[in-house]
Amino acid sequence: MILTFDIGNSRIKWASWQDGEMTANGAVESTADALDALMSHTLATQPSPQQVQAVCVAGEALAGALQQGVARQWALDVVFFHTTGKFAGRHCTLVNAYADVSKHGADRWAGLIAASDDCAGDLCVISAGTAITMDLLRSDGRHLGGRILPSMTTLYDALLQSAPAIPVTGRLQDNGPEPALFADNTEEAIRSGCFHLLASGLREACEQAATVLDEPVFYLTGGLAETLQAFPGMPVMRHQPALILQGVYIALAEPGPNKASVNKPEQATSANTTGGCSREKNGYEE
Repeated sequence: MILTFDIGNSRIKWASWQDGEMTANGAVESTADALDALMSHTLATQPSPQQVQAVCVAGEALAGALQQGVARQWALDVVFFHTTGKFAGRHCTLVNAYADVSKHGADRWAGLIAASDDCAGDLCVISAGTAITMDLLRSDGRHLGGRILPSMTTLYDALLQSAPAIPVTGRLQDNGPEPALFADNTEEAIRSGCFHLLASGLREACEQAATVLDEPVFYLTGGLAETLQAFPGMPVMRHQPALILQGVYIALAEPGPNKASVNKPEQATSANTTGGCSREKNGYEE
C-alpha cells in the first residue's frame, strides 16, 4: 500500500493506493494537531504503507510534523514531490514554463501531471483553495503558465484588514449562497462585490484560456470546486477532487527519472469531453 498526502494551506488531504487504485481517502484541517490525530487514529487502522508520499506547500513546520509522525509510526521517510523542469508523462513530456521551476507550486505541477495522464488534448487545471490557481497545458506537453486569484474569503479579509471600520458582524463563507447583484446593507454589499469580482475574473480567465488552447478540457479540484462550478457562465468542467493526490502518486509510485528526493519538502511559495480524454479517475470524499 502507498499513502499519499497533499498538505495545503487550508486542508490536509490523504489517500491510500493499492495496485493503482485508491482504496481510502479523507481530509482534515491543515494544522499540526489535526495531522497528529489523523496519524494516531484514522491512519492507525489502515494497513502499514510501503511508501509515504507528500506534496506540501504549507510550510516546513507541517512537512516536518508529517515526517516525524511517519517515522514514529512506520519507521519510513516521506518522499516529497517537487516541481521539475520536465516530466515524462503517459501521452507526452510536460515542459514547465517557469524559468525557475522552484517558484511553481508543486501542487500545481502535480495537478497538471494527473490531468495530462487522463487527457491527451489541450487542458486547463483550476485548483480552488485558499488561492485559486489556473495552469494551461498544450497537448504536446508545453506548459503555458497560469494565473493566481484570491478566493472570496481572501478578498473579504484583505478588504476588512485595510478598512477595519467597515461595519460587519461575521466572516464571509466561500461556499455561501449567491448574493444579490446589488445589496441594501454593507455586509451583503461586500459579499456581492467579492462574489461577482471573482466570478467575472475567473470566467474571463477561462474564456482567455480557450483562445490560446484548442478546445481545452477544464479540470477543477480543491475544496471550493463546487462553489466555482456554480459561478454563472463557467465552462463545463471535469471535477476531480483527488487530482493533486493522483498526480503525486503517478509521479512517485514508480522509480524512474521523475522520482523526487526523500525528506526534502517543497518550500512554501505560496468537463468538456473533447481533447482525447482517456478515462475517469477515482473519486474522493470531500
